[in-house]
Formats: sequence, C-alpha cells, structure tokens
Amino acid sequence: MGMFRSEDGKMVFDKSRKRTLVVDGVTYTRVPREKPKSRATRCAEGTMSLDEVKSKLEEIRDEVTDEDYTITDLEEILKRIEEVVSTVDVSTIEELADEMENWRDNYPENLQSTDKYEAVDTAAETLREQTDNLNDLTFEKIEADDDDVKDALGEALGERIDTIETAIDELNNVEFPGMFG
Repeated sequence: MGMFRSEDGKMVFDKSRKRTLVVDGVTYTRVPREKPKSRATRCAEGTMSLDEVKSKLEEIRDEVTDEDYTITDLEEILKRIEEVVSTVDVSTIEELADEMENWRDNYPENLQSTDKYEAVDTAAETLREQTDNLNDLTFEKIEADDDDVKDALGEALGERIDTIETAIDELNNVEFPGMFG
C-alpha cells in the first residue's frame, strides 16, 4: 500500500507493493514513506537553537559588564536581548511534553505503579518544567539606580543564561521510555 506520484505531480493511492504503477498510460513512482523521528531526536533538535541563544546572551553580557554605557546604550542593549530571547522556539519541546502528558494521563490505572509509568511521568514533568522556564526568559523591568543598571543587567543576563544552560542539560538527559520495554 502506498502513495504514487507522476512526473507532473499527480498522486494516486494503490495497494500495490510495486515501485512503479501505470494508470491510463501515466507512470507513477512510489513515494517513500518517511520514518518518524524518535522522541530523543526531536528533543535534541528542539534544543539546538538554545545553544546559539545562550552564546549570543553571553556575548551581550560580556559587552555590558566590560564597558561603560549610557542609559540610551543600555536601552538599545535591552532591545537586542529581547530580539535574541524572542528567537527561542520551544514548540518542539512543548509538543513532546503534550505527547508524554497524554501518554501518562491515558495510562491504565492498574499499571500506574510500574517503572514505565514513572519514566513517562518524569519525562512529561521535565519537558513541561523546562518549557515553562524557557517561556519565562523575557525581561519585564530591571530596577536599579543609574550606577547599578549595568550590574543589574549583567546579573539578569546571567540568570537567563543559567536558565538556558539548565534547560539544555535537563532536556538532553530526558529518558524517553520505549513503547514496548
């Protein structure tokens, strides 16, 4: 069974296991089915952009703490920070969290004391917690005296960098249980 495509893009579905199919004189070629990615692979792909965001925030933090800036300069830096933070995409991690929570929530009650259930629950909780943490990276307001703004900004950046580092570590260590193990 499978999908077949002609050279002009038309599609047909047939139960045939052949590589090609001829219908009304038009040759169709089997469209290979893509193998779904594992949860671990999707999680790793979801964390790749976090390394880049972390690096950019570290560069900005180093700039801020190493040089003198006016308040106007610091406002521009805050805009840069918001631009970097806005690139954090947790949609893949959120999808995995939803998937694991759904699995956990639909687990048979008589099996909820098993190691498998615990693994599913732990994975779901870790994914959701890190998703929530990554969604809270924005800067609401930095309150400090004019002399302390640079230090306060450097500290706030350090906290965001630590949050990203923790998320990367936690997400890279999520153990996804197998379906049949």
